[in-house]
Amino acid sequence: MTNKFNPRAKTVADWAHIGIDKHFHKVLKHEAGVLLDQDTEELHQIRVGMRRLRSTLTGFAPALTMPKSADQKRVGNLGRILG
Repeated sequence: MTNKFNPRAKTVADWAHIGIDKHFHKVLKHEAGVLLDQDTEELHQIRVGMRRLRSTLTGFAPALTMPKSADQKRVGNLGRILG
C-alpha cells in the first residue's frame, strides 16, 4: 500500500469522501461492460468495487452523515444481487 498525501484532506470525513468517490467511479467504469454481458472480468471488477465501497462506508461511518439511500446495507444488497 502506498501512502499518498492529499492536500484536500483535512479531516477523517474528507478521507472518507475521497475513498467513496474513488470506489464509486470504479463501479461506474465497469457498468457498461457488465450490461454488455460479454466478459466475466467486468462483473468481477464491479463486485470488487462494490465490496470496497461498502467497506469504506462501514469503516468511516462514525465520521459520515450519509443519506439513507447510500446506506452500507443497501450497497451490500446491490453487491449480492450482482453475485
